[in-house]
Amino acid sequence: MFNKNDYVIYGQNGVCIVEDITENPFEGAPKGKVYYVLFAVGSENKIYVPCDIGNSKMRKVLNKKEAMDLISCITSIEPLEAENEKQLEELYKNAVQSNDCIQLIRLIKCIHYRKKQRLSEGKQMTSTDRKYMDMAENSLYLEMGTALGVKKSEVLPLILEEVSPQRISKQER
Repeated sequence: MFNKNDYVIYGQNGVCIVEDITENPFEGAPKGKVYYVLFAVGSENKIYVPCDIGNSKMRKVLNKKEAMDLISCITSIEPLEAENEKQLEELYKNAVQSNDCIQLIRLIKCIHYRKKQRLSEGKQMTSTDRKYMDMAENSLYLEMGTALGVKKSEVLPLILEEVSPQRISKQER
């Protein structure tokens, strides 16, 4: 069960705040059915989710410690791998739909490596890679920013600072 003012992840809506928990939040709602009233962060969308369904399709946003722990282990997370482009696109789709931070990191790393390879061959990033990279970064950075109390635009620099070679070598000493 979630509480009013909790930050949650709900499907493709990403980070939402539980604005209210109420019966019959709109005309035509089944009598006696309790709903979460969610407000999608970064948009003006209100989403009505039956509590009996929402509990299985929603999860709390990472807390600050979980976000920092995730950042500290980013270098050990393996990128997605597939045997062909069709399988890879399916993995991309599943990772984005999962809203799982580790899967999103795996997707971002995979696309980053593919982009580097393509650029070395004089090719551009594919439109499919760009589309899924944008979705994954948006989802991941919005959740991480919420957890860390920073703007979404500040998350990547924070991650890069934490995993920089100088920082890693200092931690190993």
